[in-house]
Amino acid sequence: MAHKEGAHLSEQQANQVQESMIRIDLLAFFQANPHTVDTADGLARRLHRLPAEIRPALDFLTRIGVLQRANYGSLDLFWLNKGEMINSFFNEQRGPSLEYK
Repeated sequence: MAHKEGAHLSEQQANQVQESMIRIDLLAFFQANPHTVDTADGLARRLHRLPAEIRPALDFLTRIGVLQRANYGSLDLFWLNKGEMINSFFNEQRGPSLEYK
């Protein structure tokens, strides 16, 4: 079914877009702050989002190996695992003339 101009996104589609935006926010944050180690609550505060909004994105990025997670007592800490992967992604999006170094 083709998307008609002016047609509204379904709730599921809107949720998928929101989740993608949060993943992008997290990737951009860790690109700019590659040595950060923080909890979901701390990352939510840094990104001005609710913890419940970013937890699925943190789970996804951990599952695919971009972030690492470790449990310390009652805290789950997250940190960047593969900075090269994020650099590569952003460099591909920007093109060779705007590569991050």
